[in-house]
Amino acid sequence: MAPRRPHQGETVDGFTLGRPMRESGMASVFEATHPDHPIPLVIKFPHLEGTDAAHIVSFEMEQMILPRLTGPHVPRFVAAAGFEAPQTYLAMERITGPNLESCLRHLPLSMEEVAAVGAKVALALAAIHRQRVTHLDVKPANILFRETPDGLRGEAVLIDYGLAHHGRLPDLIAEEFRLPYGSAP
Repeated sequence: MAPRRPHQGETVDGFTLGRPMRESGMASVFEATHPDHPIPLVIKFPHLEGTDAAHIVSFEMEQMILPRLTGPHVPRFVAAAGFEAPQTYLAMERITGPNLESCLRHLPLSMEEVAAVGAKVALALAAIHRQRVTHLDVKPANILFRETPDGLRGEAVLIDYGLAHHGRLPDLIAEEFRLPYGSAP
């Protein structure tokens, strides 16, 4: 029997699941709230059914890396439950601004806008590199912008560390798989 997937309105470890935000082959992501955390949250549940071990390994990588990252260019880690728990998850800050993918729907951008976006992404990548992390899945859907009061794109935030490598941690993806993984291997 396949594991039961969480659904909107359910409570998991004190997190109340809101609307589903994303459903992929690897995970389900929900808006969430928790009485001890007054910030907007998301909670990510890996899909553990099936035979692709990459789902499990990439979720393990994200659970190991995200809590070690700090700063404005990463979502703040809130909580996690490992594979031994009744429900495996990763809870983090929800970045409420747009992702780069949605910004690209408004092309063409001026040269100044392209330079500003590029600089913000470069600063975010430099910030995680200083923390010994290489993202390895940089794409428009994994780059969010913090919302600013004036409605402009704020700082770039990198999400989805399932394929990332941390210089002080084992590289489980490289150890377990011979073929490249990611959106465009």
